[in-house]
Amino acid sequence: MPKNMKNSALLAAFENAILLLGKAIALLLFAWLLGPAAQGSYTLFLATFALVTTMCVLGLDTSNNFWQARAHALGRSQALLGNSLLLTLPFSALGVGGLIGLWHQTSILSELSPPLYGLLLLAIPLGTLALVSGALLYGHNCFGHRLAGTFVHMLVFVAGLVWEGLRGEISVESGMAAWTIGLALCAGYWTLISWRRADYRVFVHRITLNRQVGYAWRSYPYFMMSAANFRLDNFILANYWGLATLGVYSVAVAAVEIFLYLPRSLVNATLTHQASHRTPSAARVLRPLSSLLLAMLPIALSAPPIAILVIFDAEFHPAILASLLLIPGIYAMAIGAVGSFYLFSQNRSTDASIAAALATGTTLLTCFILIPPFGLIGAALATSVSYMSFCLYVLKAISRYEKVPLLSSIRPDWSILKRLRDQVLRRHSI
Repeated sequence: MPKNMKNSALLAAFENAILLLGKAIALLLFAWLLGPAAQGSYTLFLATFALVTTMCVLGLDTSNNFWQARAHALGRSQALLGNSLLLTLPFSALGVGGLIGLWHQTSILSELSPPLYGLLLLAIPLGTLALVSGALLYGHNCFGHRLAGTFVHMLVFVAGLVWEGLRGEISVESGMAAWTIGLALCAGYWTLISWRRADYRVFVHRITLNRQVGYAWRSYPYFMMSAANFRLDNFILANYWGLATLGVYSVAVAAVEIFLYLPRSLVNATLTHQASHRTPSAARVLRPLSSLLLAMLPIALSAPPIAILVIFDAEFHPAILASLLLIPGIYAMAIGAVGSFYLFSQNRSTDASIAAALATGTTLLTCFILIPPFGLIGAALATSVSYMSFCLYVLKAISRYEKVPLLSSIRPDWSILKRLRDQVLRRHSI
């Protein structure tokens, strides 16, 4: 893996670690102090936010990363930012309209309180701005500024939770109010840094806009389907079994999704660096990743069940079996997510979109078959099957593009573990 890509991935890993810590603190406080139903309400809020913002940004975030990584002139950066700011307003209006439609025309969000619904309406434009400006920072290779914005977001969120907890007045509504304030500061900071990188000048450029929108539309099906694939089980489970069951299931998901944070740290680094690499290769990224994932398998199978058993009350213990059933899918998604961003870096977004569509169809089918009779266990099984189908198609697409055997790109490269061991030994003079 190239050195500059390692540095970017390391900064992205720190950013994801901060996100993980913030979510973990919120999960513990809501689950310990308020119970499964409150945890389910928090999960439904975040799932709705993620789905709606992904829907309304129309793939512009990934397009910004791709084109900014290839922009070698200041004027191109200025045009990319100017076009992005121009599109943010109608995109935000689309998201708010979609949320209002969900609220009034369906029962999906009926479990949310009116204050949480109001916070969602406010968060959608902020999330849209954060997505498009934050993606430009990825393209600029400004992973440090991404880290700083995320730190501010989570700091405000956690500080608000702790303050309300000490006062004995913690609620999901007050917690998500702090989360929304942190999001506003994060979005503002990322936009300011993008403006500074553009030398404090922006303009709208039609040709650049056409390229941005064209790439965005080609990538949009992937991100819309991926967001649906990640969140549909939450909505279906809440609809059939209620917020309390969703709260228990979210604990199982949180316990195993920690193993997705390493590949999530690689995805944007993969797009940024492989898009501009003279000799791109999926194996250069996927083989070290598969090696690390296999090496961590004993921890992945033992740590989540033990953590749930030790940390949470008996009402959350059904999450233990669910966490074990989720592990195969989480590992498959780790490979599939990084592989799909490699396809994006090679301008093969159609292949990634087909993979996401296949996985979403599998999710819908398996969720409606398994969740009504089996609850959170059915949701875990459905998720694993869906994620594995996604990974398989991504690997097939890479195999066709690079003309290599299907599993060649993920054959473990144990030399990376040996190099890591040698570095640790040298550092500690062992």
